[in-house]
Amino acid sequence: MPAITAERDVFPVTYDQLMNPLLRALARLGGSASNSELLDQVIK
Repeated sequence: MPAITAERDVFPVTYDQLMNPLLRALARLGGSASNSELLDQVIK
């Protein structure tokens, strides 16, 4: 098994890549939503 040399090897996406779709979905939903509503909107 190769050694883990960087944090990127463990988690290959950045904070922005995770947060931006979430924030856009939240804005589309009017600023308030349940977790399941947010998930559905992010998937779309």
